[in-house]
Amino acid sequence: MRYIFGPVPSRRLGSSLGIDIVPHKTCNLDCLYCEVGKTTRLTNKLSSYIDIEIMLKELEQSYSQLKDHIDVVTITGAGEPTLNSDLHIIIKEIKKIVSHPIAILTNSTLIDDDSVQKALMDLDIIVPSVDAISLEVIKKINRPHKRLDWNNILKALKDFSNKYNGKIFIETLFVKGINDNEEELNRLADYFKELKYTKIQLNTVFRPPAYPNTRGLTGMELLDIAIFFRKKGLLVEPVGNFVKEIPPHVSNNLKDTIITLLKMRPCTMEELKLLFSINENEIENLLKDIEIIEKKSYINETYLIARNK
Repeated sequence: MRYIFGPVPSRRLGSSLGIDIVPHKTCNLDCLYCEVGKTTRLTNKLSSYIDIEIMLKELEQSYSQLKDHIDVVTITGAGEPTLNSDLHIIIKEIKKIVSHPIAILTNSTLIDDDSVQKALMDLDIIVPSVDAISLEVIKKINRPHKRLDWNNILKALKDFSNKYNGKIFIETLFVKGINDNEEELNRLADYFKELKYTKIQLNTVFRPPAYPNTRGLTGMELLDIAIFFRKKGLLVEPVGNFVKEIPPHVSNNLKDTIITLLKMRPCTMEELKLLFSINENEIENLLKDIEIIEKKSYINETYLIARNK
């Protein structure tokens, strides 16, 4: 298969059948953290990159075999899919074949293009990335093509989000020492408040990055950012990628997940409520018979702590 891959498991989207519609590492960003390597073709030019007829034949074949085992069909790839000038036609033709929701993973950079916006309107789910707001930080982490106007991009994404009727899952990836400072976090929070979105997913560097000196946050640092955003009234995906540090046999059990968290990091009741979107009574009921749970006071706050046996 040249264009179809998967299914790929995704916590956010479920089981996803992928469609790659640009050549490998054809992108208008050269992100420090990219897990598929450095951008080899840095371009901001829209072009017809694939043989649509072959792609559709591959999709028909794969979809007929896998449709009972997937949750979504996702337009993505090892580059920026909105660089494909045939995006509108591609989406229209895909919709003739599949009955599942159709999503796209995008770096958001071409959202200020009218033709791209028109194409995206026909999708069920959009996953746009926003890693920073200030141009200085964007240049460090995303290394954008020189013709990109970030102010226009951010404004266009905000405007688009408020007229789009599907689901928007914003993804923000944090790199240690670059976009994880309080000043940039406040800028991100202020911007996200202006968007209409479904959820914000917080991510960091978990796989080998394009640039080897790039470092991710710890699970606890990512958790602190999740709490920071929650306190700002933002709906972030519960615990973010902290779940990756929880053993697989407990990650689907809320009680065990909370206990594992409290063994690693004391939390207030308010923090647990914000992270897991449950009320205080539910937390108390979950933990009421757990002997290893203790409460400790520190600077006018009461923390829940789980002792290691």
